[in-house]
Amino acid sequence: MAAELRAHSRQAASEDARRAKADASARGLSDETARLHADLKVIAAELATVKGKRDRLVKENKALQVVEEKNRSLSLEVDRLTVAAAAATNGVGGQVVGARGLPDGSQFEKRLTEVRQEKDALQKKLKAHEAHSTKVRETYQKLSQMYNDLREHNAALQSEVDQIKANKDEQNESDAGERDDLLSELDEARRDIDDLEADKEALQSDHDRLESQVNSLQERLRNTTGHLEDSQAEVDALYEESVELKAQRDMAMQRALSRGKSMAAGEQAASRSVDKVEEELRVSREKSDREQTRLMRRVAELEQEVADLREDIEYEKAEKIKTRAERDNFRNNARTLERKTSVAAKQSDAMSSLKRQISTHQMRQQDHESMITELKSEVGRLEAELTDVKGAFNDRRSSNAEELGDVLQDLVMTKLALAQAEDDKLNLQFSIKERKKSEKVTQQRLAEHASRLEVELGEANEELEKLRRQQQLEDATELNEVGSDVDY
Repeated sequence: MAAELRAHSRQAASEDARRAKADASARGLSDETARLHADLKVIAAELATVKGKRDRLVKENKALQVVEEKNRSLSLEVDRLTVAAAAATNGVGGQVVGARGLPDGSQFEKRLTEVRQEKDALQKKLKAHEAHSTKVRETYQKLSQMYNDLREHNAALQSEVDQIKANKDEQNESDAGERDDLLSELDEARRDIDDLEADKEALQSDHDRLESQVNSLQERLRNTTGHLEDSQAEVDALYEESVELKAQRDMAMQRALSRGKSMAAGEQAASRSVDKVEEELRVSREKSDREQTRLMRRVAELEQEVADLREDIEYEKAEKIKTRAERDNFRNNARTLERKTSVAAKQSDAMSSLKRQISTHQMRQQDHESMITELKSEVGRLEAELTDVKGAFNDRRSSNAEELGDVLQDLVMTKLALAQAEDDKLNLQFSIKERKKSEKVTQQRLAEHASRLEVELGEANEELEKLRRQQQLEDATELNEVGSDVDY
């Protein structure tokens, strides 16, 4: 029993260590979740900034398209003015040009300078757009690295959750076996209580039989006492008769002495009569003494038997009270075992409910994993699309700015959705771990409860065995006493 208690103590200590480790892991998961939430907020802020920049780039792209259209019209106008200037320089068609309203040389130079300035401004805008695209690409690479780190961390957490689940299944099997053992021990305790009830009824019948024997012996004692009183009265009567005979003898002797020798024969006859009476008196007295001695010895024996029977009755009463107390104790232990078994059944139902909740959470986790898989495939598709866009980006810088922005926005939104799904998965795993922690506490309580039940059941079995040995000893003593009474 002590070895089992030490084993349960070591098991409880190991459970405490595992629970402390699980608490530390849970706190780590909480810190990791908080960090991921902070990263999500930062990513959301960056996404808002990128979205604003994308809108601004779209507007700038539209403005660039307008400027390019103006640039093309200006290029056509420059070509036309160049042709007109060449014709004017050669002196051909001067009047025609003037007639058509073409500008002179100063206006042409001014217009050409403005066109060049606009072209330089457009080139600066294109360079700024390229720099912004580079920054967006770096942001995407950073988000991709964060996503990869988060996925590796989730894989490690998933392996830990699987290990905890396997340990939990083993513990559940062990608890089911212990619960069955407790139920069997409870049935055995009930059978022991029934045996005690039967022993109690047997003791009651023995007590009644002993009381009847005591009453019979008391009746015999009263009869013997009456007979002794009668014998004593008879002895007293004989004694009085002997005294009277002595007085008569003395009177006869005096009369004989007064009559003289003539009365010698009468004196001798009277003497013989007196001697005979004295002999009869002596025999009667000896017989009375022997009878009185025998009666006194029998009275002493009967008084001793009555005292012994009274002691036996008192002992039987004490044993009856003790048996009743032990029976009440066993009944209380049985009720306690039933209550504890009921509590264990309720805890088992709670564990079953907790298992169903864990199964529900695991199904939700599988749904999240399937959604994460779909998001991963979507990310792969967007990455491929982004690669295609990057390949064509150098050839179509100004025309595909809006398309690149849309692709980047979709990619970032997908990354954020994936991160949110991973966060939901972490929260779900944390909830499962908390529930499993609660289930471990319940299992530890069940183990402690089983240990206490084993100790109480062992004590009850020891008391029952002690009571049985005592009952066997009393039965043997009673049989010996009955045999001695029969011999007597």
